[in-house]
Amino acid sequence: MTKTIFKILSDENFIDLNMIQFGYEEVTPLKSFGPTKRNHFLFHYIINGKGKLISDNDKGETITYDLEAGQGFLLYPQQTNYYVADSEEPWTYMWVEFDGMKAREICLITGLTFNQPIYEASNKKGSMSVKNELLYLIEHKENAPLELMGHLYLLLSNLIGTSINRKEKSGNNMLELVLLQSFK
Repeated sequence: MTKTIFKILSDENFIDLNMIQFGYEEVTPLKSFGPTKRNHFLFHYIINGKGKLISDNDKGETITYDLEAGQGFLLYPQQTNYYVADSEEPWTYMWVEFDGMKAREICLITGLTFNQPIYEASNKKGSMSVKNELLYLIEHKENAPLELMGHLYLLLSNLIGTSINRKEKSGNNMLELVLLQSFK
């Protein structure tokens, strides 16, 4: 049986970042979602179990990623994705969906891109910090939207600080990367 907890936020008119929804799900073996395209960014963090992400890159090639506990994946707007739980050890994951004027730039700094959507932490403590921020959202889903948004910022900050793929933000180089990625 599937156990799901989620919250859809009302339109709070946050501009730089806006949280759409977040949740937690324990899924059954081989439960899948997609293929589909999202309208917003959607980050999943795997608490336990395994699964696969099948995702198109910017060349239209379909790439399969085998994932397990402690990893995460970021779905980009208008990117075709499909994901499925393992048949023997189905995953449990948490997610947060967001957008906003700064969302793409922040995501690119994490190193999670259209072509490299997989989050791996540089160390166990880093992975726990990401997990704990998502757990905070789940456990405090009835708190004020502004407080929840604060934890979205903390989550993204932890992704930036702990991702093995993070990009160093430095002057025009980061701006050029953001501009190039925004035309995909």
